[in-house]
Amino acid sequence: MKFKPVLLGTVSLASLAAATGIAVSQDAGPSGYTLSVEGGGMFGANTVAEDKLGSAGSAGAIAEIQDNVSYRGSVAIGQRIDESLDWKIALGFTQQVPSSTYVDFSGGPSSGYAEMESAFNFQTADLEIGFSPSIDSANVRLFGGLRGMHFNDSADKLGYQSGGPGGLGLETNYDNEFIGAGPRVGVEGSMALGDSNFGLSGLLAASAIYGVQRATLDATLFSGGLSSPQPVPGLEEEWGTIFDIEAALGVDVYLNDQTTLTVGVRAENISGISLFDASGGSSESRFSYGPTVKLVSSF
Repeated sequence: MKFKPVLLGTVSLASLAAATGIAVSQDAGPSGYTLSVEGGGMFGANTVAEDKLGSAGSAGAIAEIQDNVSYRGSVAIGQRIDESLDWKIALGFTQQVPSSTYVDFSGGPSSGYAEMESAFNFQTADLEIGFSPSIDSANVRLFGGLRGMHFNDSADKLGYQSGGPGGLGLETNYDNEFIGAGPRVGVEGSMALGDSNFGLSGLLAASAIYGVQRATLDATLFSGGLSSPQPVPGLEEEWGTIFDIEAALGVDVYLNDQTTLTVGVRAENISGISLFDASGGSSESRFSYGPTVKLVSSF
């Protein structure tokens, strides 16, 4: 099988799965530590059309994978080293609620239907060093470091070419797992709105994560009410690079000198995900966006 990672340049949201926090306007606490907790929902957009029946299908069985809904969370802790330098460690996750797609292609060259359930989840771990230049009107933080990522992508397909069980059909179960690490760079900042207890904050970051994708696929052919497992050529593991772009924008509420509540939106794009299909393989990206709430406290 052929895997073909493709870079799709799209703005992505906080896969930190979200983790890294946005710079806040309050001073660090007595020990210089900062703790950030974040959570929210994400709405996904898939970019690949799938052959729902694999080799047993027909042109009428091609359809877009439906969009999906995910939930995500993250926690980060950091410490100021001096006036301009700090370090941070962050852990995050995003979990897609399994989505189902149903295709009815009756009335075409052949009648029948197909259905598929897909799921995607990933976890991240970040270690970074930040630099904060002296700027009077805003807090700006430039950072760089290392991101580790693990994801699992699955798709279970079942389709019949003759209307239902008893006809010609095919069931496939596909699973793709990735693990890797690579550099991550970005900028984040915040700005108070006058003398009020409100402000604006944002983040933009990009990661290039090198690692290995390992796929498994099994297939069962149905014909005349009988089923038979089908041999599937071995899917060799593939080494390659996953690209992750994150963006965030929020409104800050300064609860006190050491605590900030941020309500905003995040977006994220992960590209280079290998996807097996009947044509021999392709690559897709996962773009998601949604609301987020974050609490940052210094102590």
